[in-house]
Amino acid sequence: LPLAEETDLIVPIDRWVLEEACRQTKLWEANYPSASLVAMVNLSTRQLEAGGLARTIEEVLRQVALKVHTLALDITEGGLIKASEDNVRTLQDPKKLGIRLELDDFGTGYSSLSYLKHFPLDGVKIDKSFVEGLGEDTADEALVRMTIDLCHTLGLEVLAEGIETSEQAASLRDMGCELGQGHYFARPLPSAEYTERLHKAFLP
Repeated sequence: LPLAEETDLIVPIDRWVLEEACRQTKLWEANYPSASLVAMVNLSTRQLEAGGLARTIEEVLRQVALKVHTLALDITEGGLIKASEDNVRTLQDPKKLGIRLELDDFGTGYSSLSYLKHFPLDGVKIDKSFVEGLGEDTADEALVRMTIDLCHTLGLEVLAEGIETSEQAASLRDMGCELGQGHYFARPLPSAEYTERLHKAFLP
């Protein structure tokens, strides 16, 4: 990925990933309508620099007939640091379409509360480096709790990354964290295996 981002290759790769994620989500949505699925797709800085982001998203959504609210875009703090002011304004366009925007890997060294105030975000993902210290490091616990409370005050949804144990999941739930991801729930799965899980969960 770093090599692809140094060249123009990342732009067609990102387009392909977006298309495949939306196509697969549409298929799952059609077969399991009660699952309330959302496809979260990583957004590279190069996509912002290339321009036409909103147009690309509109084309893909129309191509696969996926509803706007079913797509969310993730951009890392590092990505926002590298993005110019013009690039960041580009985020306003998909936001106007109704696409969710998530700040990924929050707390990985570039953290600035100004991100939460000035960028058109819907949610924040707390980096796993803080989550893994829950129950062992009081500083991590205090930072996670503070981040959750602050995000809620600003009307942002919170997702915790890297949840490995039931204790971590319970602690985050007690703090009011709405969403979580990590090996405690499932390891990364091929689409066929995930389809089997959906089938067991949502079909009699």
